[in-house]
Amino acid sequence: GSTTAPPCAENVAWFVREQPVMVSDTQARYLQDALMELSQGSGNFRQLQPLGSRTVSLWQADLEPPPLVTPPVITPIDTTPREGSLRDIADKALRIASQARVVTEESDRAVIGAARAYREGLPSF
Repeated sequence: GSTTAPPCAENVAWFVREQPVMVSDTQARYLQDALMELSQGSGNFRQLQPLGSRTVSLWQADLEPPPLVTPPVITPIDTTPREGSLRDIADKALRIASQARVVTEESDRAVIGAARAYREGLPSF
């Protein structure tokens, strides 16, 4: 899709809920004020556009069990210094990936909590 304020750039993926979300007048006002500020006063500049040849896709989250923990790699005794260095880099990359997974899970929980609060009509400001 495209942005709704000039220059109406076509670099946006819109996520629209199947069911409307009910909000209070105050929440709607906060949203309108934020849109006006983000668009330098233009607000929602464009009217509803025809679908044309664009496709609409339905995305749905799938709950999956956490990945299995990979057993530690046993380093052979006869490795070269270069192999040892590369192994150290790979081990560091695995540690960083594991930390990133934890941060991602925490972010996911926060977003789900905010969505639930929003759904219940609580202000999330």
